Amino acid sequence: MKFITSIVFKFVYIFLLWIPFTHCFRDNLEKKRLQNYAFLEVLGDSFDDSVSLLPSQNSVVNHLQVVKIRFPDPLMELVPAELVNVDGPGLGSLALTSVLNQSSRDVVLEFKGSPVDGEIFIRFSDLKFTGRFGNFTNSYVFRYVIDNGIPTVSYDFNSGDFPSFLDDGYLDVQFSEQVNNADKKENYTFSEPIASDVIILNVLSLGNNRYRLVFAGKSHRKIDRFSLTLNSIEDVAQNPIQNPVIHFYQPTVKSVGNLLEPRCWPELVKLPNNKVMVIGGYKSTSQTISTVEIFDTVTNTSTAYPFSMTIPRAEHSATLLRDGRILVVAGVKGSATSVANFLANYEILDSNGMIPPISGNLPAQVRRGHKAILGLNGKVYVLGGRGGVNANDPLSYLDRVDEFDPSTDTFSAAGTLASRRDGLSVSLDPSGKILASGGILIRATHIKNFEFYDPDTQSGTISPNLLISTRRDHSTIRAKNGDYYILGGGNLSPISVVEKIGSDGNVSYVGNLTEQRFKGGFASWNDSTILAIGGKKAETLAYSIEAINLASERIYNVGSLPFRGECTTLLPLSKTDILIFTSDYDSTYTGIQRLKIDE
Repeated sequence: MKFITSIVFKFVYIFLLWIPFTHCFRDNLEKKRLQNYAFLEVLGDSFDDSVSLLPSQNSVVNHLQVVKIRFPDPLMELVPAELVNVDGPGLGSLALTSVLNQSSRDVVLEFKGSPVDGEIFIRFSDLKFTGRFGNFTNSYVFRYVIDNGIPTVSYDFNSGDFPSFLDDGYLDVQFSEQVNNADKKENYTFSEPIASDVIILNVLSLGNNRYRLVFAGKSHRKIDRFSLTLNSIEDVAQNPIQNPVIHFYQPTVKSVGNLLEPRCWPELVKLPNNKVMVIGGYKSTSQTISTVEIFDTVTNTSTAYPFSMTIPRAEHSATLLRDGRILVVAGVKGSATSVANFLANYEILDSNGMIPPISGNLPAQVRRGHKAILGLNGKVYVLGGRGGVNANDPLSYLDRVDEFDPSTDTFSAAGTLASRRDGLSVSLDPSGKILASGGILIRATHIKNFEFYDPDTQSGTISPNLLISTRRDHSTIRAKNGDYYILGGGNLSPISVVEKIGSDGNVSYVGNLTEQRFKGGFASWNDSTILAIGGKKAETLAYSIEAINLASERIYNVGSLPFRGECTTLLPLSKTDILIFTSDYDSTYTGIQRLKIDE
């Protein structure tokens, strides 16, 4: 009995001791659970529930109009719009219009506008909730992916451009939308032989889905073509790039055919039927040509035009009229050193060769060194040049403008330029006005001003700005952005300076060609480059082909002519195809060269 009593007593004693211990353990366990719960709340999670979202988290959608959200805990107060932030590369014009609090847990977001491809993030900041262990604050971020199309890539050049980035040491790449893995250099691969010469050192992010590939080394080999391949680059919806391979084709000059008769400084007119009319020119310094040839750009063959001009001529103008006929104006017959050889007539040639030339006389006097241009109204304007002898000026440098009306086949006086100009350059402005620059004012006095002649008022207005260089026998090329590039020519010596008249009328220096180019050939290439081909230097000829990149305004040497001559005449056939006629006085060379891309 005593033994049993002792056991019971011990059991009661242990039980009494256990009661406070169990309370302490349970308190510690609850505290631990509370700490863990609070830790998970900070991470945006909870013990039992998560946010219910429609569309669901990370959904790939093509628009976003309404988002319905159910939070796992009751909100202590309404969600104000200022606590909701919507951002991301795919935002576009998307904007939050309203926040509807439907219950203590349910919130509806309404949007307007159009997102673009890429990620969109909806962020809730510092929302206050009633939790099972007390009140707490939490923030949420919800992600969506907008996907409307397959991503594309473009570069700082157009297909057909000269790959000048090999000299620049970098190439900029622009993606149409947000992409992944575009910052990894191993995802860009050049084909051989470029891959052996050029190393991609790094890829820099320039923002707005634009990246810069940085190179080391240059390709010193003669390359006709190579490619750049993009690997493992995709948008955030995991769509691969639509055009992962870009091909580079190096334009080359080739001899493609022969004229029937060698000629220096012919006028070239591109006809609508893939043919070119080659008109007149010099056979020697004292002999001009009356014959006309038709060059077929498809077969690269030349045939004789059925009729010769009524007068052999050079330093004339030839303009294609809207009805398909060609207006040939003035020039010289024989040596240009004699004013007696200056011409005062014009001829109209039938492009089909069915009708003999129609000839007539200019309204006033002889002229050479003039320029003719087709106006927006379909009429031809003949500007400046050098006329005949008169009492005030033995060489008669002209400010005269004449107008040819194709509807009546007649010439009439059309006012004057603001300055006399022989050897001027002209270009048609989209407004219908005609830019006239440089030239000779009198004798050896070259000028550096420029003006806009208005056919409506039949007068010219000189700009208050001046060119950097005085020059004559130069060229003007208008870029797509409205800027005018002034190239080549000479005054007392040939000129290498390239300058620009901006669309705002201001003049700026672009750079220097590596070779001077008096009466050089200049042409636009692919709307992104101006090519300088041939021409005269002070004591010899310019052999190279140089490219002026209009985006960077850097100048590159991109090749040379297989045949170099004193006389270079260009005719662009397309954006990436240029005919090149080169010859010398008293030459027997009749070859025609062509700069194009052989894809």
